[in-house]
Amino acid sequence: MTLLTEHSVQARMMDASSDDGAQQLTSLQKSNPDYRVRTPRPHEYLDVLSLLFDRFPQASRESLYRWVRNAYQQRPDIFKGLIMMGRHGRVHAATWAYRLPGSQLMLWRTNYSQSLEVSVRRYFLGEVNRYLAASDAAIAWMSIKPEDEKTRQDLEWLAFEKVTDLATMVSPLRRVEEVGLPCGVSLQAFDHQLHRDRLINVVNSAREGSLDCPVMDKLRDAKDVVEGHLYRDGCNSSDWCLVQQDGEDVGCLLLSHHADQPQAELVYFALLPQVRGHGMGRELIRFVQFKAKSKGADYLSLTCDIDNHPAWKTYCQTGFVEVDRWEFHAKGLRETS
Repeated sequence: MTLLTEHSVQARMMDASSDDGAQQLTSLQKSNPDYRVRTPRPHEYLDVLSLLFDRFPQASRESLYRWVRNAYQQRPDIFKGLIMMGRHGRVHAATWAYRLPGSQLMLWRTNYSQSLEVSVRRYFLGEVNRYLAASDAAIAWMSIKPEDEKTRQDLEWLAFEKVTDLATMVSPLRRVEEVGLPCGVSLQAFDHQLHRDRLINVVNSAREGSLDCPVMDKLRDAKDVVEGHLYRDGCNSSDWCLVQQDGEDVGCLLLSHHADQPQAELVYFALLPQVRGHGMGRELIRFVQFKAKSKGADYLSLTCDIDNHPAWKTYCQTGFVEVDRWEFHAKGLRETS
């Protein structure tokens, strides 16, 4: 990946001077010669994060700083995707193209100092676009709140497209009763060394006819989906399972428990086309609710594409309620096979 540096910005803009977009950005930079877009130095990390997190409530900021400290202990390279615009020793704009496992970048909402003009903001976004294009990632994405109009405008300028609306759904587990697996169905505990390729095959096959963010299938492959969940910060794969019927893989259940709170998350759930529509999904969800409760969870959460009407209906029938909603925006950075 080619990283932005203070000295590379001007050279890269000159190399691309034949491009209309690059000429526009060069003009913007000439109008604002004191601003420089680059990756921050280690002693600047805290200032950049402070600007990024400034949009969040105090309690959320404290949680984010704890997450950064924990993530840094596991991945000292996490700050590579930080991008800042500085002037006169101050940070005036910041974002974070946070690299996820596989070929995905999660772009954080850009934040600016209040005094920045629109032209300066667009200059910064143009350099963010260059960073994304120079990366080896297949896709960049961001989730935003529906009311966040400023970030939506930034994403439009970056040529991101809205993919769908996502709902966070939660099921209280206090009254969940013990249930067994559907007749003829068994679960095989997931082993990363033994079953990774099988899980990728299941995820790939489950895409057929699925209404779960189908646009994303054109932007990332099944391996990216699995790797993104498998190595995600705070994710525990000890309760991941392959769903089998008559000895054949027909789906997967990826359940993760949060170590710092009595809550479990159904990270991913998919069934192959040939077993859909017969109530198996509803029965498996009820089994997962009981399993999460037996492990000490008080709540089970998941994320659902609101246009995935069969899944939405199943979750509502099994006691899930919507507690939050997000817009999901994405941009393909290369074609997937």
